[in-house]
Amino acid sequence: MNAYSKKDAKMTQGFAILCMLVIHLFCRLGKDVYGTPIIWVSPEKPLVYLFGFFAGVCVPIYSMCAGYARWLVKDSVYKENWKRIYKLMKNYWIILILFSCIGFITGGNIPGNWTKFLKSLVLLYSYNGA
Repeated sequence: MNAYSKKDAKMTQGFAILCMLVIHLFCRLGKDVYGTPIIWVSPEKPLVYLFGFFAGVCVPIYSMCAGYARWLVKDSVYKENWKRIYKLMKNYWIILILFSCIGFITGGNIPGNWTKFLKSLVLLYSYNGA
């Protein structure tokens, strides 16, 4: 019997989801605070801000859940992962080539030069600033 059951995993995921909601709803200061909180810790910090601040634990909880799920499936999914990556890359190449052709026809910045275009085919360069 595994020490960490599926029920525990679902509860942990649910807790992480609730923490994500709390952090996005209540981690606000000053004029960004929604409504009128009843209890204030300081003139610009309501008590619900602290709940939002401590709900930042949601990302590490999700990371642990993902790591646990990966440990459960072990090495059996590597072949399927490569198939999924190839399927994603085919869609990416179609969109990249389509918009590069449109950019070339309209005289836009895309595809830029051939080096940037070839690097973007293998994900070494991106037109996205982010």
